[in-house]
Amino acid sequence: MRTEEAIRLVTAARTDADLFGTQEPARRYRELVGALHPDRLGAADPGVRAAAADALVTVTTRWRTPAPTYTGDVATLHERKEGPPVNASGRGGAPS
Repeated sequence: MRTEEAIRLVTAARTDADLFGTQEPARRYRELVGALHPDRLGAADPGVRAAAADALVTVTTRWRTPAPTYTGDVATLHERKEGPPVNASGRGGAPS
């Protein structure tokens, strides 16, 4: 994935499913981080570097933010259908 494509994807994503997909979210996360990481940008334009840094912060924050397994009150529990996987500790992201 190219840096510009990754920036557009992160900017346009409204939900975690938009950002990480539903089939292999951990793979998409790694692709995005690889495309946005400052060590891989070399001598890119300063504007692109700044946009990539902002997008990388968004990606890592959304991946690591714990999401509830269920939503609603006690009487109306709904299973969570989108977003990054939640590991056994209840934190977002791939299981460790």
